[in-house]
Amino acid sequence: MATYFEIQGDPDEVMSSGAKLQALADEFNGKVSGIKGEIEGIEGSAPWGDDEVGHQLLDRYNQVPQGGNTPMVEELKTAMGDAGQHLNTIGQGVVVAMSEYKGTDDVSKGNISAVRSSDA
Repeated sequence: MATYFEIQGDPDEVMSSGAKLQALADEFNGKVSGIKGEIEGIEGSAPWGDDEVGHQLLDRYNQVPQGGNTPMVEELKTAMGDAGQHLNTIGQGVVVAMSEYKGTDDVSKGNISAVRSSDA
């Protein structure tokens, strides 16, 4: 199985990596917004022209893939926006998981100490 993202270290390091991933997701979302704006600006200028070839290009540009319901270009714009949100969700999940892990570990440590104290 391929691993594209791996986090190692103690819980604080892992939480820090999760927070960094969230920051990168925010940066990615900003870049996506810029790219989508550029695409829409180019689309608004109708660079394909108003002749027969231009209309054919426009038809292909807005073509719905076989088995689909939405033009590929619209799917791409949506997917770009969703990708940043998914990265943010993963980063947030890492931070929450490590926070809960640390909390559980602290409780367990206290419970073990209490058992040791009562045995003494």
